[in-house]
Amino acid sequence: MIDCLTGSSKLKTRYRKNKAYSYIRNVFPKQLLSELTGQLSSMYDSEEANAIAIELVMFYSGCTKTELLLDTREVLPAALPSIYNAIPLILQHKPLQYVLGETWFYGLPFSVNEHVLIPRPETEELVELVLNNIAKQKLPSPQILDIGTGSGCIPIAIKKQLPTASVFGLDISVDALTVAKQNALRNGVDVSFMEYDILQPLTSNLQLPLFNIIVSNPPYITYAEKAAMENHVLAFEPHMALFVTDGNPMQFYEAIANFASTQLTSNGLLFVEINRQFGAEVKQTFEQYGFKNVVVHTDMHGNHRMVSAEYAA
Repeated sequence: MIDCLTGSSKLKTRYRKNKAYSYIRNVFPKQLLSELTGQLSSMYDSEEANAIAIELVMFYSGCTKTELLLDTREVLPAALPSIYNAIPLILQHKPLQYVLGETWFYGLPFSVNEHVLIPRPETEELVELVLNNIAKQKLPSPQILDIGTGSGCIPIAIKKQLPTASVFGLDISVDALTVAKQNALRNGVDVSFMEYDILQPLTSNLQLPLFNIIVSNPPYITYAEKAAMENHVLAFEPHMALFVTDGNPMQFYEAIANFASTQLTSNGLLFVEINRQFGAEVKQTFEQYGFKNVVVHTDMHGNHRMVSAEYAA
């Protein structure tokens, strides 16, 4: 860990050489934000650097954004070491969410680390699509499964909105399941998480009910797309949850469709997030596995991003 004394020349003079930092004076936000933004501007444009600086100070100081921008509340000394130690990590391209150890998804806080993907806004749209369809179906206590659950953001967000639902999450990664279980506790919901590799045959020791809804955000980025990806994603987020081989981009959708064809109730619904390049291919794959009413949905940016389908038993 890099000591906070490596911080800005203006502010580091406030420090005294003792580990308790008991003699550090308070700092007003305007000066602190200016110093942090200056350091981050070596990598980010000024607007983004300032936004990151604000998030850091808010997280570690407990100040609100209004208090920071109006310069009305001093940042206490205890917050400064954590703030300064975060700067070198961010300059190494480590995502802010991993530096802070948390992010927000569908209005809920989630712990995240290098074992799970950082939830994206597009996946919030997937949750919204699922919830809207459940409302249309008027299912009082649906059985819902998330495949490749990662941080648990999808099933936890759904369970928070539908307390009477029975919600499950599967993942191949034990480390990811540990994070998901912590997030369920953090958000006060009961979700059953289990280890399972969707690419392997379903075994008898995995006791699962039939589901009304199956949802998944599987790996869908091809290795050919790596060159266009940002460094902070490639260096820190789990590749197992990101990439699929160039030669078989439908690998996970075929496995999910096969699984869903045995684990969905009659007229049960399947929802997946997709690579925007492969909407037609995912649709065709689901139809080949006996699904009907297969629809490709666009996201907030107008890209093909989700597919919904109904199982015709």
